[in-house]
Amino acid sequence: MNNTLLGAGQKKEKHLTKPEVGHFRAQGVPLKRKLREFPVTEDALLPVGTTITVRHFVPEQFVDVTGITKGKGCNEKNMISVGCLRHMGHLSRIAVVALLVKEMLLEGYVI
Repeated sequence: MNNTLLGAGQKKEKHLTKPEVGHFRAQGVPLKRKLREFPVTEDALLPVGTTITVRHFVPEQFVDVTGITKGKGCNEKNMISVGCLRHMGHLSRIAVVALLVKEMLLEGYVI
């Protein structure tokens, strides 16, 4: 097994460390914002600087994807689903849940 380093996005030189800039310059590729390393087999190795597009993948091929979610904060629409109710006292929770159930019934949700 070999490892492949995949980069995405663009980044200015002033925002990278000197070792990172040296790594990119030694390979002759532009500076990248995100870098991820993953194992690949010998037959799947790509030349340095290859651009990977959607055409690289086979139709219906599974791909593992990770990401960062945006914080949603606490408001009355997502209090139950996000878990903001755990910071309230018992009586406050009962009042908020009753209010939300009432609003959901008025909006046509089936409970």
